[in-house]
Amino acid sequence: MRLDFHLHTDWSDGTLSVRELAASFKNANLEVAAITDHDTMRSHVEPSWQAAIALKILAGVEINTNEAMETLHILGYGPSLTASPDFQQKLLGFRQARRRRAQAMVDKLTALGIGISMSDVEAHARESIGRPHVADALGALGVVQSRSEAFHRFLLKGKPAYTAPLGPDPELAIRSIVEAGGVAVLAHPGIARIDEKKLSSLVALGLLGIESYHPMHNNQQIRDYLSWARKFGLFITCGSDYHGPATGREDLTSYYFEERDFRKFLEAAS
Repeated sequence: MRLDFHLHTDWSDGTLSVRELAASFKNANLEVAAITDHDTMRSHVEPSWQAAIALKILAGVEINTNEAMETLHILGYGPSLTASPDFQQKLLGFRQARRRRAQAMVDKLTALGIGISMSDVEAHARESIGRPHVADALGALGVVQSRSEAFHRFLLKGKPAYTAPLGPDPELAIRSIVEAGGVAVLAHPGIARIDEKKLSSLVALGLLGIESYHPMHNNQQIRDYLSWARKFGLFITCGSDYHGPATGREDLTSYYFEERDFRKFLEAAS
């Protein structure tokens, strides 16, 4: 089976619409996919597009936490997440925090003498605003040539417009998913530089899985995550973290596994 449990659309910081992303699945020979936009599940509220493709789509979301390591993100899977008013209300609060962070970055850029406004940023976002939209606004204003340049000049930690994450702490993110009946999975542990001790603390909070396979993981990291998954009884997942053209994360790398390798996760997330 060709699988990818970590994909983004323009409802958050991807550059493809849901329909455009779905159309690309055929070229990747995907059989099961999960759309996991940041702090929003709008792509799963409009299911009509799914009827046009012969593909199993898992409902998913990626919650950005306020952990000091700002790449500590928690993936949530399951149709119950979409159906839960309480969970959706929490996501709304997370998105509002995202907007406040974006406004703080705009204020810092303005103080640097750059003529940018929040409306410039909002013009590039549909619902869940993030740093990539600030980067896109800077690009449209001619300040930078790419998202990558915007991040490296202004938006990364230590750069002049950086603002710390304002999302929920990992405990709230995990608890929100689990209480809504979903499966909480740690995203890209290699990027977040998670060690076994930190993973153990997240498991104690209710974490149920780890994204062992990711394009940024080397072979040794994958071996470690698989070993830790067995030790803590976690689901193993895989994801390309695809964001679409002109994002720096534009390789739709599906993973091939036997169905039995992911049967339990698919049952829990479906």
